[in-house]
Amino acid sequence: MNMNKPVEPIQTMLQTYPNFKGSKVIDLLYAHPDTPIPAADMELALNLQIPPDFINRNRYRFAPIRMTDEQTLRCVDKRLNRLIELKAFNATTAYDDEIQALIRYRKETTLPTGKIKCFNDDDSKAYDRLRKDIDTLLKQAEKDGYSEAVAIVKRCLHRGLNFFWDSRCSET
Repeated sequence: MNMNKPVEPIQTMLQTYPNFKGSKVIDLLYAHPDTPIPAADMELALNLQIPPDFINRNRYRFAPIRMTDEQTLRCVDKRLNRLIELKAFNATTAYDDEIQALIRYRKETTLPTGKIKCFNDDDSKAYDRLRKDIDTLLKQAEKDGYSEAVAIVKRCLHRGLNFFWDSRCSET
């Protein structure tokens, strides 16, 4: 599958740990240098053993699903302000439970900036799994003395919802 042969330390590390999913991720990225690959596409490519560009062309992506909407937040804010006024006027604890529930709802559905959060999508979950797979490989490789290969991977591998291998950094 890999047309480009990884630099020697990486090749040795990948051969030492062929069953680690992190090795398969690095090998796939090295085979497609400078090509951003969405985490979910990479997982499918590895599991189905088909090229990531095929998956990228044929995969339908859903829009992120928001946890709430602006109208609901306005209603929550209006109710929260009203309850705080009533509590201040009456000096009673009768409204505390509802106030706390509304505050909790606000925190769960919005970011600190006030922007509405979205439910985790496939790419976020796939990113978390692949990150753990790569970290497991690198931790084991470092422990077993492959520090040069680990350093190259850390320098060349760009992680995120889109992974890619920077070919310029592995040429040295």
